Amino acid sequence: QKILTSLRHPTKDTFKAIAYLAISVYLLINIAEGMAARKRQQLDATSEWGRYADKPAARGQALSILMMQITPYFILPSILDKFSKKKKDDLSEEEYKSTR
Repeated sequence: QKILTSLRHPTKDTFKAIAYLAISVYLLINIAEGMAARKRQQLDATSEWGRYADKPAARGQALSILMMQITPYFILPSILDKFSKKKKDDLSEEEYKSTR
């Protein structure tokens, strides 16, 4: 009864509880999938290749997640360079390349 009432009239605490629940479920699923992958890889290191061949969407998802994880490492240097007080003209060429 109380749960249905809180869903009909959501408050900040309700949204917080739903977010925590969603994150917890997501983490549990990822942990279970990680353990299953580790078990498969202990048996056969190439087991993931067949999985990605059978499910192209899984390959695309894995690639998308990898791209999202490495994107900040490509964007951050250019953002820091814009806000840096040291400009290219103030540094020798060797110093400038070492900061890149």
